[in-house]
Amino acid sequence: MNDVSRLIGVLEVMAQSLTENDLLKASEKILSDDAIETSAIEGEMLKRSSVRSSIRKKLGLPQKTYSSDHKTDSLVSMLLDTRENAYRYLSEDILMRWHAALFPTGYSGLHKIRVGEYRGEEAMRIISGPIGKEKVHYICKCSKVTASRDMEKKSLFIKGLAVAEVQVMRSVFCETKNRHHLGILGK
Repeated sequence: MNDVSRLIGVLEVMAQSLTENDLLKASEKILSDDAIETSAIEGEMLKRSSVRSSIRKKLGLPQKTYSSDHKTDSLVSMLLDTRENAYRYLSEDILMRWHAALFPTGYSGLHKIRVGEYRGEEAMRIISGPIGKEKVHYICKCSKVTASRDMEKKSLFIKGLAVAEVQVMRSVFCETKNRHHLGILGK
């Protein structure tokens, strides 16, 4: 805990020298990197210009033209939601809303998926590759018994994440953010 307190102190000192414009630029850079890296994990490559356009649109920042698409806008909305509502506990409802935002058509590529809900009794497949040359990496067959146990595990997992998330987020990010909004940190 002493290390966390020390780091918060360092962040507070550094933040005192930042202007509002500096903070917006830093937020834009961090969000851009997060969106691009998050998508890369899933094998999706986003255009940095589309991501930046979406971020600028969501943050109300000026730009000449908006060149973002729905997929990028949804991802940026989700990332902003995680930051703006860091005090809120993670819940099943939040996870399902994020999922629905990321897959508004009910499809992942050409494959129909369950959106905003847990998977059912059907087998789950992890696939990649171009259409017609898809590679199946993993197949998980699910039975009624497994689905029931999965729900219990998911519930415990979400509760555990919520506790850990609140402890970390409150002690680092939110404290600095609140101090800035209250005028404790310099402009």
